Amino acid sequence: MMEDIPWRKLTNRRKDEVRKEVYAHAFSQCRTEMEAMADCARGKFISIVWECRAENHVMNECLHQYTNKSCMAEAFDVAERKWNAELRDKKAAAAEGRAP
Repeated sequence: MMEDIPWRKLTNRRKDEVRKEVYAHAFSQCRTEMEAMADCARGKFISIVWECRAENHVMNECLHQYTNKSCMAEAFDVAERKWNAELRDKKAAAAEGRAP
């Protein structure tokens, strides 16, 4: 009976929440690289472009390994499966006549 429950896609609001979670994880994993870039940029204005090029490249490479398309797709897939499991549990609870 549970097989007839349609698969639901994430809402835009939930996608935004998942995206923020992915970025927060990336920022925590790349804190050292981000601090190195911030230290390099401190006190500079336009010269940041050429004086901090190496630090910026390292920081962007680190962030990209946690925020690329495949990482985002995996995070959305996990959230979608979790959400659908919760919906199935609520439907099952309602069918049995008990509150979720």
